[in-house]
Amino acid sequence: MRKLYTLGLLAGLAMWLFIIPAAAGGWFWNAQLDVEGTEVHLVWSVDDPDGANNYRANNGFSYPRGTDVTVVALLTENEKVYLTPSKKLATTDGGIEVQARFHIVSLNGANDKTVSVAITAGGQQIASAQGSVGDVLVLSGVVPTD
Repeated sequence: MRKLYTLGLLAGLAMWLFIIPAAAGGWFWNAQLDVEGTEVHLVWSVDDPDGANNYRANNGFSYPRGTDVTVVALLTENEKVYLTPSKKLATTDGGIEVQARFHIVSLNGANDKTVSVAITAGGQQIASAQGSVGDVLVLSGVVPTD
């Protein structure tokens, strides 16, 4: 029960941290990962209020070699997350260095839209950016460790 409450609390916090600012799109997609026991989300939205199913995301997530990372859930079949261990990223006293690569493409030719992306970790936004559909957006951040 406590875990369910914590998940609800984190989802609510993630909503306030990213989804509300990205509300211009009216929808969002969100991949949930587990990074050494910390809940991490790759969140993306497009400023197309009626277009939630008109986009596909091929997202990459890099982390230090030897780090335990798994994809827990995807909210849409139009999203893929590729996990890649990297020897360029490290675990430090501050946490685990990570990098996310977002590539959002239109399925219907609507390429003039703005894309908003973010990484949240432990309920806090650790990186965010905006670009256009078709751009490759790369975010770097540090997942806090206890």
